[in-house]
Amino acid sequence: MTFNFAKTLMMGSVITMGAFGLIACGDDSGSSAPADEQPGSSASADATQDISISATNLGSRTRGIGVNAEVIFSGNFDIDLSAQQTGEATDISFTAISYDVAYGTVVPGESYRSLGDLTAHQEVRFPTKMIDLGSANSAGVSISLANPALDPVGCGTYTLVVKVSAVDTEGNDKVSNQFITFDRPESFCKTSEPESSSSEAVVEEVPMTNCQVELSTNMAPGLDLATCTAVDAASAATADVIFTAANGDITMSSGNGAMFGKLDADYSVGYWPETANDRPLAYKSDFPYRAIANASFANMIESAEQIYVIQTAAGGFYALGFATETSYKKLTNNDYSFFIKLYKPAQ
Repeated sequence: MTFNFAKTLMMGSVITMGAFGLIACGDDSGSSAPADEQPGSSASADATQDISISATNLGSRTRGIGVNAEVIFSGNFDIDLSAQQTGEATDISFTAISYDVAYGTVVPGESYRSLGDLTAHQEVRFPTKMIDLGSANSAGVSISLANPALDPVGCGTYTLVVKVSAVDTEGNDKVSNQFITFDRPESFCKTSEPESSSSEAVVEEVPMTNCQVELSTNMAPGLDLATCTAVDAASAATADVIFTAANGDITMSSGNGAMFGKLDADYSVGYWPETANDRPLAYKSDFPYRAIANASFANMIESAEQIYVIQTAAGGFYALGFATETSYKKLTNNDYSFFIKLYKPAQ
């Protein structure tokens, strides 16, 4: 789940074919600028998809938050010779790939407003027999949602236009054009509110410090959240969190009414919020969730990358996960020892 790799920013050619009217984000009435002042240029969405080029698993997902939010693209391009006719060349290789970003959903064969190549991506070594948009060892394509080039356009749906080119041994060109949609959230289009003279309280971020603690399901199965310390087996029955060995895995529950939920964000064990956002601390807002309504969670080893959120009976908020995806060790009698990374409000 973690993708830490150097990105090479390559600016593709911007097709300039005259002005194309702005499609406003939201209501069409929101655009008042003349069409010739709108960003982007008109381009035609080539619908060509050569039958010898296979495109599968095309998609996009968002990773990170705020200025670090980016769209990660997936998709595999392969050579498919099954549709070749008798006598046609049977050796085909990819020779090029290019990218264009369009505002709105692109309809193949129709015109669209091109914003140019706004991607960060790896240089693919050509010729090659396959291209993987999601792999750092191939194309590794992403787009920063905080890219200022998107600001004049706004938020809403965009399309990544991907063109791959290939050639066979007889010199015949092959082309496939694919279109992958993604969304830019409204949070990137909110303007700063003027300072208010009212007595409204300013909501401040809650910093969360982190610590690690070694536990075991037999000798020290309890965790005190406030002090980040292990609780031995004799006292663990009323601990904030209790870890027990069950069915060849670990189950997490509470001895004093704490409830659990799962993190609803693209962070995970090893891809921690403070690491992903390149800052010394995480904040409470880094740990969104849909609900904290579970009295327990089973199969923690099976979901070793998962980060959990916790609310104590007194309303305290915490988050935890394994220190690493492999920071557990099986002991005798099917027990486990392991390290937990805990986030708690800074004092």
